[in-house]
Amino acid sequence: MAFGVGSLLLLLDPSTLLLVACALGTIWLGARLQPKQIDPEETNGVTMQVAVLLPIVGSLMLVVLFYFLDILYYLLVVVLTLSAVTSVGFVVYPAAQKLMRLYWPSKELVRIFGTDFPSPLLVAVPLAVTVVGTWLLTNMWQVSDVIALCIGVAALATVRLPNLKVSAVLLCLFFLYDVFWVFFSSQIFGQSVMVTVAKGVTKEPRPLPLLITVPRLLTDGKSVLGMGDIVVPGLFICFLWRVDQFLQEHAAARPQLLFPALHFSGTGGPSAATNDKSDGISDSYFLVGIMAYAAGLLFTWIVLALSEHGQPALLYLVPFLLGATLYQGWARHHLSLLWRGTDSIADDAESQPEGVMYLSGRTEAKDA
Repeated sequence: MAFGVGSLLLLLDPSTLLLVACALGTIWLGARLQPKQIDPEETNGVTMQVAVLLPIVGSLMLVVLFYFLDILYYLLVVVLTLSAVTSVGFVVYPAAQKLMRLYWPSKELVRIFGTDFPSPLLVAVPLAVTVVGTWLLTNMWQVSDVIALCIGVAALATVRLPNLKVSAVLLCLFFLYDVFWVFFSSQIFGQSVMVTVAKGVTKEPRPLPLLITVPRLLTDGKSVLGMGDIVVPGLFICFLWRVDQFLQEHAAARPQLLFPALHFSGTGGPSAATNDKSDGISDSYFLVGIMAYAAGLLFTWIVLALSEHGQPALLYLVPFLLGATLYQGWARHHLSLLWRGTDSIADDAESQPEGVMYLSGRTEAKDA
């Protein structure tokens, strides 16, 4: 690796910071749009089996696109068009809802062809169709990027990782997935499958909204970030958002459920009311996760600039994210909470009788 003028220009190019900002904004908005109340029968949670299958399915799709992208191109356009209309409408809907409440508060439902529809759809659907239609009729990279980001936001807002256990398996498997398909697939397929497919989906006549592409200003070419490098770690960061919300809502009511590692009331040790000490670590898991993600992404660009070769972003993002979260969880004595997940802890809280507290998977009577 050598650091030359070209590497410096790549690092200083505004496209790099724009990509980082787009990724962080997508994750933040996806976290904010997560539903506050979860249906017990929801099917959008990622189970351990799904976490294992996703990289396998992703690998099969990569190989298919590697060989048959030209044949499947227009099928992908159709699928992505339907997904884009839904996703853009999903992202726009909350703003449309506020707009309708402000200017048309008396109309919550609108009857069209004998069927009642929520009035915000009158704004969200036409806008979504307009955006997607612009993408179909032009090859503007800006519109393609907006659609890709909306698809990412919709995925982050609707798909849930339940706990650190499933999250760690998913992230580690995609870590291996990314490294293999970028660095080692060329030994089997003659060229890097990931890089070849990435170049294929951004070519003319119309870039597909599977990547974020921004033309560079200081050098030739484009800066590219795959949506998988946003959505996969973003799902974990959205889980950290829900952990923050859970801690804020339940810590005051039943703090002993949140700090199972240390609760030795009456033995001279720290009590549940005082053991949430982070020693300077941020109180927000989400904020630390966002900062770790940004640091990992910037580190990826540094390695990219030095090596002048495409890099698997998850190679750097996964260690940054898991390392920061595990350290923060250890410092705040929340590893049990993170490992089991907030839904599991909340279920235990509902089932505990008065006068009983939860300690590392066991129930024990409180000290009088």
